[in-house]
Amino acid sequence: MRQLFTLTADAFHAQVPDTSRSPYDKMLAQHTLFTKEEAEKAIGLSQDLVAIRNHLYQNACQLGRELRRTLRVNTPQEARKQALY
Repeated sequence: MRQLFTLTADAFHAQVPDTSRSPYDKMLAQHTLFTKEEAEKAIGLSQDLVAIRNHLYQNACQLGRELRRTLRVNTPQEARKQALY
């Protein structure tokens, strides 16, 4: 989850919020709020939203590749099976 915060902050060129003492379910809510707030800032500052979107996408792909390698997942069926555990 912390890596997701880092990759999201990277796409927005923002500071990563401190989530070190947050339980997982709270971190999910914090990430949603963080992303919303950073997107609103980017819109308000007329930043290049296409570039931000592309950066978010590339970071998500990178995270997915790392998770697939870590979990040894090669197919969508294997991913669903891993998600159940």
